[in-house]
Amino acid sequence: MVQIPLHIVLAHPRRELLNSAFHEAAHAIVACRLGLDVIGASIDQDGGGITTTSRDRGPFMGPPAWTVQSAAGPKCSAMLGFDLEGCRQDLLDCHGTPPDQWEDAVSRAAELIERHWADICVVAETLLQRGKLTGAELHALLHKEQ
Repeated sequence: MVQIPLHIVLAHPRRELLNSAFHEAAHAIVACRLGLDVIGASIDQDGGGITTTSRDRGPFMGPPAWTVQSAAGPKCSAMLGFDLEGCRQDLLDCHGTPPDQWEDAVSRAAELIERHWADICVVAETLLQRGKLTGAELHALLHKEQ
């Protein structure tokens, strides 16, 4: 089970910002763990956000890595009980993904979110504080935490 640490909720009580930060952090961490290049992640004060990654490069067992990382944001939002209205673009990005492959991608994303929840919390908290991270800053942050 995933849960936002209380100190983050108390410091950032706006639900739309919490949702955006954890949503984008999930995209970024899942992409990193699947070997995709994360170019950057950012959130804005209106609750929007974006994580930019490379696309798949080569074969991958199961759903393509890019589809799994696309599923990670909406899945994280759902796991935390947030409204999925802001996830429309993620779902559009995967338009044309066969339903069984999308279900596999969502399942794989959930596994990775649970396994790397501590990293997602660190990245989300940093996004809430700074608003953005480059790929290099993300990797430095993750190596600092290990």
